[in-house]
Amino acid sequence: MAGLFDLLPTIGDVVNKLVDRIPDPAAREKAKLEAENSLLNASIKQMEGQIAINIEEAKNPNIFVAGWRPMIGWACASAFVFMYVVAPIINWLGAIFGFTLPVPQFQTDELMSLTFGMLGIAGFRSFEKLKGV
Repeated sequence: MAGLFDLLPTIGDVVNKLVDRIPDPAAREKAKLEAENSLLNASIKQMEGQIAINIEEAKNPNIFVAGWRPMIGWACASAFVFMYVVAPIINWLGAIFGFTLPVPQFQTDELMSLTFGMLGIAGFRSFEKLKGV
């Protein structure tokens, strides 16, 4: 099921097309502000619901419930450390000492998506796109 953040650009386009049909400029601007306010309130409600879920998960004593977010976070952080610190040092040392080690490559697009999703950055970017920022 798609979240509200996934739908914001589409909803924004539809709202703009509908609001642009209002002939009175003052009424058009008022309707646009009301629609934006309604979207903002809906996204805030969705975020509050997710926060409540996160709090309940974090309270759980079972590591498989409370620990999955930190585990994914540490996995992403470890991959970034390997990609941007360890692998370049291995390649540098290999060049100095005349050997080549095959260093595994990560799918950075998927890693970035996962990390940004964990940090909550993706949803805010959708909202910024809606606002034209």
